[in-house]
Amino acid sequence: MENLKNRVCFVDVDDVCAKLAPVWLGRYNVDYDDHLTEENITDWNIHEFTKPECNLKIYSYLKDPTLYDEVLPTLGALEGVNKLREMGYRVLFATSCPVEVAGRKFHWLKQYDFIKKERDYIEIRDKSLLKGEYMIDDNYDNVQGFSGYGYLMKAPWNIKYKWHHRAENWEDFIKKMKEYVGKGM
Repeated sequence: MENLKNRVCFVDVDDVCAKLAPVWLGRYNVDYDDHLTEENITDWNIHEFTKPECNLKIYSYLKDPTLYDEVLPTLGALEGVNKLREMGYRVLFATSCPVEVAGRKFHWLKQYDFIKKERDYIEIRDKSLLKGEYMIDDNYDNVQGFSGYGYLMKAPWNIKYKWHHRAENWEDFIKKMKEYVGKGM
């Protein structure tokens, strides 16, 4: 594992580690008397799936500092992050968020024991600027623009994209990462 000493894996937070969509959509559904689910969202532009009277207002929910009070970890995420660390990777959480919730998202990661060192958290809108070997994200644009191996975590909003590095879930991603370690990549 000596050759992995300086390897980095960037990990997105929302809907990769933190199950944000159910809480976000739940608040929208209550306010707009709708029944929108994750499965209904087949594109990154979520406002296209909301009622017309909501439209772009859907993004205002993301500015509510209490949003993360209800968010739970994605199944297998903490175990997956810890496996990456055991494999010798430095895990850096790279996320985009409104300033109103930036501190709350960091606190959420600490609360659920994802963050080991404060320096392992990066707020960034343009993830193509990140330089490293691996990334796991649910946004096609982020993995496509990444200079290393960008893995797309399966979500209804990214299924339409043809992408060669995909993970069904955290268990699948770790399995693929172990295969790379075994090949000396």
